[in-house]
Amino acid sequence: MTNLNDSGPGSLRQALADASEGDTINFAVSGTISLTSGELVIDKSVTISGQPQSITVTRSSQTQFRIFHVMPGHDVTIDSLYITGGDPNLGSYGGAVLNDHAGLTISNCSLTTNSSTYGGAISSDSSGGSATLAVLNSSIIGNYVVFFWGRHLRQRGHAHDHQQRREQQHRGVQRQPVCCRRRRRHLQQRGHADDHQQHREQQPRWRD
Repeated sequence: MTNLNDSGPGSLRQALADASEGDTINFAVSGTISLTSGELVIDKSVTISGQPQSITVTRSSQTQFRIFHVMPGHDVTIDSLYITGGDPNLGSYGGAVLNDHAGLTISNCSLTTNSSTYGGAISSDSSGGSATLAVLNSSIIGNYVVFFWGRHLRQRGHAHDHQQRREQQHRGVQRQPVCCRRRRRHLQQRGHADDHQQHREQQPRWRD
């Protein structure tokens, strides 16, 4: 990847379109990729690696969309990226990343200031099929969800959550009782979740 454009030759979007199964997409530049034409669709088993550059991927448009959409049946690794500003339409899942019946590893990433109806940062869906999600050495901070269903991460399936730092979530359109119906405020999941060496800071207790 040789430039920070939304699309066209040398862009991340074009690199994803041109990639073959098993490819690694690297960056020759540092800076911010400002997306204007829609989410980045990952429909192959690839690795996106920001190392050794400093890469931010953000939405820069009045149009609402998430940042990454991982399509079914693929194994994808997203490494060393800052992912921010994702905001799909009301009723959608995953502000930063939607893992749609795929195998996804997010490592050494920072996911901040993303929002959606469900899963403010990440939504992983295995309903009626299978999906796996591993979040490694990553920071998920200050994401926003309309309803209290997985403010940072909404998971259906199997989740590994190693050495992940999650901090305070901001705002909330619907304020719920203190116990929030006993849903885990940081991770809302259906299935089995492994949560190892994770640092959490105090969540605010919303009151009406």
